[in-house]
Amino acid sequence: DMKNSIEQLIKEIALRVPSITQRLITPVSQLRVTSKCTKQDHEAQELNLFCETCESLICVHCILSEHPPPEHKLLKIKETASKYKPKIEELFNQTKSKSSIVDSSIDQVKQTINDLESKFMKVQNEIIEESEKLITSIKERQKRLFEQLEEIKTQKKLKLENQLQQLQDKKGRIQNTLEFTKKTLDDVNNNNNGKAEGELQFAFFKKNMTERLHEVCKLANEDSEICENSEIELIFDFSDLKKSIEKMGEIFGYSKFTP
Repeated sequence: DMKNSIEQLIKEIALRVPSITQRLITPVSQLRVTSKCTKQDHEAQELNLFCETCESLICVHCILSEHPPPEHKLLKIKETASKYKPKIEELFNQTKSKSSIVDSSIDQVKQTINDLESKFMKVQNEIIEESEKLITSIKERQKRLFEQLEEIKTQKKLKLENQLQQLQDKKGRIQNTLEFTKKTLDDVNNNNNGKAEGELQFAFFKKNMTERLHEVCKLANEDSEICENSEIELIFDFSDLKKSIEKMGEIFGYSKFTP
């Protein structure tokens, strides 16, 4: 019926748009309808008239005290219903049509919330994807730098190891020559029981010792400088990379309405 329909409409609007509730009339179900006048000295007379001017139900005593004609226009209850029912029905239909507009707005807001969640997940995945690309690029560059580093170390080490081997060989030849010469000189000095074996041996090896000593002296002076160094340096401007990462991407949320 009309009463329940109006009450249900008010409830729906109040639930959908809470900020309106302060301006809404009290729901019909919460109104206390009485057929007796509650004013003192009116002896609970029947409320059988409607004052159009004050829009309130009155009894016959109210006419004299507060609602005197012609200042106040009075109608019987039945006349009031007949006169105002079409207007209330028209207003009801208008309000009901407005309710469908609110329903549409609610659906749009719900859809926008769903779209927001979907776009949030989409952008979040894009951030992860782009970040992983950057991390992959950094790791690839790191790998190439490690390979470069290993190659430079290997080349330097190979040169140094070859030189070390040559120097060790040279050292061996010098050491052998020195040991042989020292032994020959010691034998001359000791002269073994007064015999001339030491002098004989010295004379015999004199030319050989002289040539070998000259040879190893010359050998010792040759290529004595180290052929390679241990310097390895990374030249990389990390500050530019950090700045690039700090400025990598921006998130924008373009509001439909701006303040």
